[in-house]
Amino acid sequence: MTDKTTHPPFDFHEFRQKVEARLREIGSPKLSAAFAARMVLAALPMLADRAESKGFLWYWQEKDREKHLLAVCRALQICWSLPIDFAIISHADAAYAAYAADTAANANANAAAAAAYAAAYAAAYAAAAAAADAARADAAYAAAHAADADNNLIPWIERELASLSRTRDIGGYLTGGFPPLPLQAVFLAHLREIPSFDYWADWFEDRYVGKPMDPEILKKSVLLPEEIAAQDPRAINRYLKELTSGKREAKIKRVRAIFIGNGEAGKTSLIRALNGEAVVGDTAMACGIAISEWEVPGTDLKAHFWDFGGQVIAHATHQFFLRERCVYVLVINARSTDSNPNQQAEYWLEFVRAYGGDAPVLLVGNKCDLAPVLVDIRRLRETYPNIVPTLHALS
Repeated sequence: MTDKTTHPPFDFHEFRQKVEARLREIGSPKLSAAFAARMVLAALPMLADRAESKGFLWYWQEKDREKHLLAVCRALQICWSLPIDFAIISHADAAYAAYAADTAANANANAAAAAAYAAAYAAAYAAAAAAADAARADAAYAAAHAADADNNLIPWIERELASLSRTRDIGGYLTGGFPPLPLQAVFLAHLREIPSFDYWADWFEDRYVGKPMDPEILKKSVLLPEEIAAQDPRAINRYLKELTSGKREAKIKRVRAIFIGNGEAGKTSLIRALNGEAVVGDTAMACGIAISEWEVPGTDLKAHFWDFGGQVIAHATHQFFLRERCVYVLVINARSTDSNPNQQAEYWLEFVRAYGGDAPVLLVGNKCDLAPVLVDIRRLRETYPNIVPTLHALS
């Protein structure tokens, strides 16, 4: 339980102002952000407040608990990348910070949990602003929320500020140990009871004892691939655990293949053929985007095929779906009367360059039994080096 009786009544705003004044004297936004991260880690066990009598995370609806919990865990992990590479914080999924803010409001049934959550998102904002003075204010809020979650943290927070004034080593400061914290053991034990959240129990425990982090693993953990970040909390946690154990390299099981090209180039027919389906002539032109799956023969890899409609009117909307982390399959119609093969290729390669970065592009010449596909790959590769240097000819 939160102990609010061993100290005078807590004045949140007075304490926040006091902390901010101390951080102003220290004068380092990055150290302020590191301080905020440690405040959150100390307050986080208060998420287990009254868990023994009401159940862990009882203040959230059951269907949302894992999603909310992951938000605060990820926000704190982002903070811990401060000494590694500040740039990755700026590019990390900032939605976690904002999402944690919304989640805190949903925890209002329990003041201690709400305060711990508020500390987490304040720290995430402090990390995002670690190159600016705004970090100081966010860090002060994180400390005040931590103290509000558990008044017993106030003396420790004051000692942390004193320690902060004597160092400029962010990494060394972050790896400092923590004193015994109320509910810490209970919090970690309950984390381990949730499928896949044992990863976070181990991660937090390592931070509590001051275990250094592998900078490369931390960077990969913060910069999640788009296809992983879009998955459910358990899938994300499994990915993170595999990163930590070194097994991730052999575990990529999904890939997105985006099929682009003019209308009636044969994209839909090619996908049907890959799936072992009958291909009939004069197939109606696909409208919009059709998504299907393909089990890659002889592997446990699953490809997600995105079949982009070729109607000119739809081309302007493609930009909202084109991505960098995928493979593009550009299907060229050898018999097109609208443009020659090189013009077709250049038109679509410009789309890829604008919205897909340097993602690889496979060129497929369709209906080659009816007309040759005269594509100057060497010339195209001078402008678009991400083209795979082989034209795949199909009948």
